[in-house]
Amino acid sequence: MLFAYSRLNIIFNLLRLRTSPLSAEKLTSELNISARTLRTDITNLNSTLEKYGATIDRKRNLGYWLHIKDRSAFSALYQTNEPQVLVPLEFDTPEQRIKFMLRKLLYNKAPIRAEDFAKQFCISINSIIAYLKNIKQIITPYDLQLQNSTSQGLHIIGNETSVRRCMSDYVIERNFENYLLGFTPEERSIFKDIDIIPLPKIIRKYLQNIPARFSDFSLKNFMIHLAIMLSRLQNNYEISISEIQPEKNMTIYQQFVQPIIDELKKAYPYSFNEAEQQYIYDHFILNAHLPQLKEAQQEQEITDYLDKLLQNIFHHYNFDLQSDAVLRQDLFLHLTSIWPMRNCNTARENPLVTTIKKAYPLAYEITFSSLPLKTNGESFLSEKEIPYISLHIGAALERFFTTQTKKKRAVIICGSGRATSRMLEAGITNVFQSKVYIAGCLSYQQYLHYDISSLDFAISTIPIENRGIPVIQVNFPLAHDDIRLLSQNLTEIDSRQELLHTFFHKDTFLKLTHCEKKEKLLTEMCQKLYIGNYIDENFLSSVLYREHIAPTNVNHMLAIAHPMELSAKKTTVCTAILEKPLLWHKEHNLSIQIVLLLAIKREDYCHINALYNIILQMISNNKLSQQLLNCKGAEPFSQFIKILQLQEKETTTDFSQH
Repeated sequence: MLFAYSRLNIIFNLLRLRTSPLSAEKLTSELNISARTLRTDITNLNSTLEKYGATIDRKRNLGYWLHIKDRSAFSALYQTNEPQVLVPLEFDTPEQRIKFMLRKLLYNKAPIRAEDFAKQFCISINSIIAYLKNIKQIITPYDLQLQNSTSQGLHIIGNETSVRRCMSDYVIERNFENYLLGFTPEERSIFKDIDIIPLPKIIRKYLQNIPARFSDFSLKNFMIHLAIMLSRLQNNYEISISEIQPEKNMTIYQQFVQPIIDELKKAYPYSFNEAEQQYIYDHFILNAHLPQLKEAQQEQEITDYLDKLLQNIFHHYNFDLQSDAVLRQDLFLHLTSIWPMRNCNTARENPLVTTIKKAYPLAYEITFSSLPLKTNGESFLSEKEIPYISLHIGAALERFFTTQTKKKRAVIICGSGRATSRMLEAGITNVFQSKVYIAGCLSYQQYLHYDISSLDFAISTIPIENRGIPVIQVNFPLAHDDIRLLSQNLTEIDSRQELLHTFFHKDTFLKLTHCEKKEKLLTEMCQKLYIGNYIDENFLSSVLYREHIAPTNVNHMLAIAHPMELSAKKTTVCTAILEKPLLWHKEHNLSIQIVLLLAIKREDYCHINALYNIILQMISNNKLSQQLLNCKGAEPFSQFIKILQLQEKETTTDFSQH
């Protein structure tokens, strides 16, 4: 890169490779920036290019072009080793600027003027004001406040523990590809005021002599938190004793943590008060895999917790995982490793939170809604720990769905007598033994009075009326074409396309131009369900309570709202398509445009995995989401279903080709 600021490189290369001017409209569109920002970038470029015999000029009504006045001097630009234009790389995007501003405000004891940030970034004060709104949203959950004095400037206030948590969550970039490979250049910049080079040596040497083990990610997390602590101490920021409630397992502390503190004291000139020692202890517990401590009380606590979790899943969702020995063993081992840290004030980092919520929404929601709670209503585990638990639950659900897959129940309707029916039954059973159970051989009159509620389909040798289940007409004797027809129809009966009409209904579909608040939207959706006799009057309060615990958005487009437990009278998915985005997650300033409100009857929950497969398509396929948003005209619901059917057909075709 010739220029440290990557957008300047893009502008420079776009103009350098052209023989004709490039319009300002084309450049601003290509870079997604304003005309004012473009002019600022051109000014920054020219401040360097003029030293190398060139400028970027503008021709009226034509645009910008690179004017090389001295080719000899210009060629020297490519021979320089250092990037030109002293605009740091970390200022390249709004996200990077916000992160830099947050870091600066967290560290500076003296207030900083907004104008100083604007000058440093070469952007307008209005842009800085917009960034400050984002910073307020970031720090509010940490009980931090952004103060803005017209005479002095900007300053963040709050306790030291909260500041460090905020730094860990938002200032440190946990990118798997770079995060594990020692300290990154960005981290060295953040911790430039301390010598972080000895840290890995201290920790790795120490680990050689103890039975505790760290994953690569956990080890780096532990070192990052130590670096944050040392950096804050260097800048005279110390955790106050009043901020903490010391709680240590003294066996763990003396055996594992005290030796680390002793080594840190040798390498760094800081005294660690009791609060700082607790900080080190907490993050050691959060990240270390400790040898299993044979404590009868702990084992009983974990067993009771596990029993309650699996009971809740059965009670709320009708999935009986209580006898899954693999799940019990895996969860017991996992809970054993994290049990000592369940009362810590901080949480173990989990880089997979978003990935798990998107890829396994069913497992995550079942786990989240079923976790045992303390008497005060809080969870024993942190929100970042729940996705790990949900992976174990997800694996158990896969086993559950596999073992619960039943043969399709069918009856044979034959007008030519019992013997013919029995021959058909024998032929069908011989070919489809693992897929079909013949519940009976009926005459047409018997079929008209037969209770079909337990049937998946019917097989008939005569054309009969549809009573609400698929009817497959075959010949006698059963020919090759009939077998192929049965096979095709079995696949269709089993397919998700058939289930679309189970879950999505015209009377529970809304296409709205605008909605101001999500509570108002959920109320309107529940009202629609109540009118259709899908739910009772308590459904809305359960939905709002679930939303209060944690917002149900799964990405920037879609939210999957639902009650705390299965309580619908009839099964449907109330769907709302919004023309304008609706603010759904205030803390993260996240808006959505598609809302699925699940109303699932307990008896129908056996099909929920198929529904979540459909939802996963909406989550992972941006093109599909845009198509669903564009459902217009007199029959938007028909378009909605048609789009999903086409998507399911493509998915089935792709799968069969593999």
